Amino acid sequence: PVGLPRAGKAEGAQAASGVGPSKTGTGAEPWTAAISAGVLAPALTVENDRVSLRFDWAAPTDAAIYRRDGALWVIFGRSERLDLSAIRLAGQSMVQAIDPVQIKGGTALRLVVPDGINPSLRRAGTAWILDLKQQQGEPDAPIIVDPRPAAKVPVVDLHVSQAGEPLEFRDPIIGDRLIVVPVGDLGRGVDMRYGFVDFRLLPSIQGIVIRPKADGLIVQAENDDVMIRRPQGLFLSDEHDRILGRSIVDRSRVFDFSGWRGPAAQTSFVMLYAFFQTKR
Repeated sequence: PVGLPRAGKAEGAQAASGVGPSKTGTGAEPWTAAISAGVLAPALTVENDRVSLRFDWAAPTDAAIYRRDGALWVIFGRSERLDLSAIRLAGQSMVQAIDPVQIKGGTALRLVVPDGINPSLRRAGTAWILDLKQQQGEPDAPIIVDPRPAAKVPVVDLHVSQAGEPLEFRDPIIGDRLIVVPVGDLGRGVDMRYGFVDFRLLPSIQGIVIRPKADGLIVQAENDDVMIRRPQGLFLSDEHDRILGRSIVDRSRVFDFSGWRGPAAQTSFVMLYAFFQTKR
C-alpha cells in the first residue's frame, strides 16, 4: 500500500482573486485556462522574461513540482484529461516539450525547459500558476524531515500540512518507481536530497518525492505530517551515530596507515620482512 484513506477534501470551487489579464508580446490577453467537458486546458502567457502556465481546477487540488534528469515534473492530486494544444503551439521557445504521463489518481506532466529555468508558484482560488524564469529551483519554505529511530517502530516524519494522497508511478525515462505526495500548502518542498537505507527523498520545489529502495514501504499522509515507514520499521541511525559519523575528520583514526606501512627507513621488501618478523 502507498497510503491509508483520509477524510475527503472540500469539492467546492473557491473564487479567484488577485489575477487579471496578462500581457503578451501582441497585447493584453485574458487567461484562457478552463475545464470544459471534463478536459483541463492550461493557459500560457508571456510577459517580459517570464512565461506563466496556469492550471484552473474546478476544485481545490494539491501539487508536487520537481526537476529530475533535465525535465520539470508537474503533478496534481486530481485526475483530469488534458488539452495541451495551446501550450504546444505558443510555448516552444520556453516549453520545448510537454507530455502527459500516466499516474493513477492524479495528473502528471513532464516538461522540457531550458537549463536554469524554474518555476515560482502562485495560487488564485483553485488555480495553480507557474511563473517560469531564470532562477533557482527550490522551495520557499523547506519541509522539516524528522527521522525517529527511537520510536517503537522506527519511522521518518515530514512535517507539512495539507498533504494529499500519495500517488505512485514509474518514471518513463529512468524506469524507477516513485511515490509522490502532492501538497496544498504553497511553497512547501524538500530542499535537498536525503538518503536512507530504505528510501531516498528527492529535492522538490513543491510537495514530496520518494524513491523506494526496499519493498513494503508505506507512505501515509495525515493532518500535519507525512509518515514513511515499513511494517517492521525503517533502518535508521540514531543521533549519536549520525554525530559520530560527521565528527570523524582525522581519518587516520579509522585505519593506522603509517603503522601498516612500517618505518620510513625500511624501503626494500627484505628489510620490511625482517622488520615485521621481529614484531611477531
